[in-house]
Amino acid sequence: MCREKKEEKKRERERKKKETGEDIEQRAKTGSRGRTKNEERKRRRLLGRL
Repeated sequence: MCREKKEEKKRERERKKKETGEDIEQRAKTGSRGRTKNEERKRRRLLGRL
């Protein structure tokens, strides 16, 4: 049963991706200004050194 739910979620995500044209997971990973969390952290560290 659990596997069926996973498959259903996967299909749902694929369908939404086709509709909106963007990956929901990718949007969740990117923070402000479309950067990933790691990139954001690196940028903040560099700014702190100035």
